[in-house]
Amino acid sequence: MKSFKLDAEKMEADKETIAVTMTGHRNDRKPTDLVVRYDFVREAGSWRIDDIRGASDGEAWSIRKMLTDSLKS
Repeated sequence: MKSFKLDAEKMEADKETIAVTMTGHRNDRKPTDLVVRYDFVREAGSWRIDDIRGASDGEAWSIRKMLTDSLKS
């Protein structure tokens, strides 16, 4: 990774989404693959990670979905 940029995309009293755009030495990646989103929720007065989302080869992925799907198997 060469550099990164943080953007607060969504800010509410009990939810936030932070987008992290990463820049590397490879230029062959799709623009959507360079952004990872961290979804936070406020529970019991503390911020907690609710999900981590991104894309690989343009296909969306979500840690929450992967975990939910693995429990169904």
